[in-house]
Parts: sequence; structure tokens; C-alpha cells
Amino acid sequence: MKRTEFVRMVTLGAGYLAVAGCMSACKNKAAKTEEPVKASAEPKAGSVVGFTIDLNDPQYADLDKPGAYVYVNKLIIARTNEGNLVAFGKKCTHQGGPLAYNAESGLFQCSWHGSQFSGKGEVHRGPAKVNLKAHNVAKEASTLTITPKG
Repeated sequence: MKRTEFVRMVTLGAGYLAVAGCMSACKNKAAKTEEPVKASAEPKAGSVVGFTIDLNDPQYADLDKPGAYVYVNKLIIARTNEGNLVAFGKKCTHQGGPLAYNAESGLFQCSWHGSQFSGKGEVHRGPAKVNLKAHNVAKEASTLTITPKG
């Protein structure tokens, strides 16, 4: 083996190790950026994604007003202009963009590509073609209980 071949092989090997190290560092960083569960959202016994919200908690108190919404446990929970409490996955079904409730239009809207969904989670305007996944919302006194449908 000539010296130049040896140097080339060592350099390539070191390059591969550096790339592998960077890739694993990125992987660990991504795992740490997952959304934490909010402390006030307590898991409901016997339910994988069921939880309760105390409307006396200041961060959720606005849900008593039409047009208000919050993000909890990967869901968007809103009080529609009609006064209904609804909960959907907080990502658009088109490409996973974030949703917000627009009280003026009464629609859930994706900020990435403009898809809109009704207060029932149905596609109002694309490019999304799939309705939002709805969850059950029950209110008893000042407690909301959110559970999966089905």
C-alpha cells in the first residue's frame, strides 16, 4: 500500500466517524425537544390520551369565552363562536402545520398552507383533504374531561 492510499483511507475513515458523531448528536437533541405534558393536564385513569383540565387554572380560564383556544397534550381545545367546546389534533392533516382557531371566521386554520376546518373539524378549504381527528369534551362544573372518540 502506498503512502497516499494510506492517508486517503485514514482521512475517509475519520470523515465517516465525524459524520456518524454529528448524526447521533442531532438525534439526541431532537429527542429532547418533544413537547412536554403540561402539569395541569392530569391523565385520566384507564385512558391512554384522556385527561382533565381545571378551568379555574388561569391558563385555561379563557375557555369559558367564545373564540378562546389553548394547546394541551398535542391537542387544540377551543370554545367555538357557537359556544361549543371542541378538541382536535393540533396539527393540520395536510402536512402537519400548526393550527389556530380564528374567532372572526369561526374556523381552525393552518398557518403553513392555509387549510381551514370547521368547528366540527371538517375540511372547509384545502389543500387538506382529511378532516381533523376529534376528541370528546365533557364539562362538569369547572372541569373539562377530554377523551378520544371511538
